[in-house]
Amino acid sequence: LLSICTLRRPSRAYISNMMRQGSKVAARMVRHAQRGPVSAPSVRSFSAGLNFELSDMEKEYQAVARKFAKEVIAPRALEYDQSMKYPQDIFEQAWELGLVNSHIPEEYGGMGLNCMEGIVINEELSWGCTGISTAIEACSLAEAPLLVAANDEQKKEYLGRMTAEPIQAAYAVTEPGGGSDVAGVKTTAVRH
Repeated sequence: LLSICTLRRPSRAYISNMMRQGSKVAARMVRHAQRGPVSAPSVRSFSAGLNFELSDMEKEYQAVARKFAKEVIAPRALEYDQSMKYPQDIFEQAWELGLVNSHIPEEYGGMGLNCMEGIVINEELSWGCTGISTAIEACSLAEAPLLVAANDEQKKEYLGRMTAEPIQAAYAVTEPGGGSDVAGVKTTAVRH
């Protein structure tokens, strides 16, 4: 699984609602949202071998995503599977909660979470429905080239759009006879 990962700051309305419910997760998300920019991504120590223990923050994100998958995604999964409609309403709720665009750095409006945190979140969303979790996470495929190769101005403009409102990013990867086999693409670009 290759993923470029991060979480959007939850909306004030969502945080207020969660705080009214006495959510410790919401309180931690508020603290996370208020912290300053992270100078370096958190790194796990592998000197003693692989460590599959989740950090306290990863457990918090896992709990939020699990609750969302259980209460919002799973009850409607069959409906979307049968209708084959895009789950826009669920996407918007996930965006409000901060479960979309989790890979966008803080300087462009994202949460600046690391890959492990994004994977933990996506795993929980996938429990509710893999199709809906793909719809939620698919923006990262179109945003990846921006993260890798765009200049700062382009990142601010295009990644900023993704964190400012619940919209989707898209990209083209197919050609006649190619399907989604990106390794088999024969089209090339030539600069004139």
